[in-house]
Amino acid sequence: MNQRNPYLKHVKRLEFSVTHRCRSRCAHCALGPDRLDGELLPEDAAAALEAVDRACALESVLTFGGEPLLCVPTVCAVHQQAEDRGIPRRQLITSGCFTHDKALREHTADQLEASGVNEILLSVDAFHTEHLPIAEQYAFARALCEAGLGSVTVLHPTWLKGPESRDPYDAKTRACLRRFEPLRLPVGAGNRVFPGGNARIYLADYFQRTPLDAGFQCGTAAYTERLDAPTSLAVDPDGSVRVCGFVIGNLHREAMADILGGYNPNRQPLMRALLEQGIPGLIAAARDCGIEVSPGDYDSPCALCRAVARQLK
Repeated sequence: MNQRNPYLKHVKRLEFSVTHRCRSRCAHCALGPDRLDGELLPEDAAAALEAVDRACALESVLTFGGEPLLCVPTVCAVHQQAEDRGIPRRQLITSGCFTHDKALREHTADQLEASGVNEILLSVDAFHTEHLPIAEQYAFARALCEAGLGSVTVLHPTWLKGPESRDPYDAKTRACLRRFEPLRLPVGAGNRVFPGGNARIYLADYFQRTPLDAGFQCGTAAYTERLDAPTSLAVDPDGSVRVCGFVIGNLHREAMADILGGYNPNRQPLMRALLEQGIPGLIAAARDCGIEVSPGDYDSPCALCRAVARQLK
């Protein structure tokens, strides 16, 4: 356990966004136009995982993107390191659309089987099939089954309103899932569309815009955590290490162990303001730092917070 940094004592999960490259342009994509260049190298990702596990005794690791299987060596290095270190949950999220080559598709499935990944979430829904051929997704799912990974592969849809909804997007998602019935893969709970990224642009009509909640507390919304008690850390393709939306270091400039040891949200004015005074405090502190934000431009406190965090130097 991490004895040196009390702010990270609850961290049990490490998420690697291996690359932001992707063949698709999904309407629901949380990244939207905010894509980072670069991609994590296998040795850097494996070393970062080892350092976090030594400090925090991880229970789960995730590789995703973009499309992570555009960087198969890095994905495999992460999961092999995780298996070697005894981290029990080793997840991969993929659309399965990373190549048109049948032999490469099958070889990749074999590589994943050897890597130790033990939970593969295959993104199958209406949004992905607007830009990606479902036949390729099915072919990769079949390759996973043939490689012995069928028992750890789950169909992972993103719903607009829910699995029982009559909305055209959700109806199409159900039809997509039915295409996979011959493989007998389970369908997981999946996700709901988050009103950010591309969804804010292309699916705006589906979300009611309301004034920002001045009483919002960080860590209460989906995909967010309290900055002084995170349960997960994230690593981005450019080497940035994040707690929620805030970058706390970069693997290309300092070792992960040093990033972990130096983390203190109360030393960072914007983090401290958010923790102590919520969104109004964050806006005031941002202005003190020369960062101007207009609350009316954002659909949620999280969107505003991330916009501020992106402007930090």
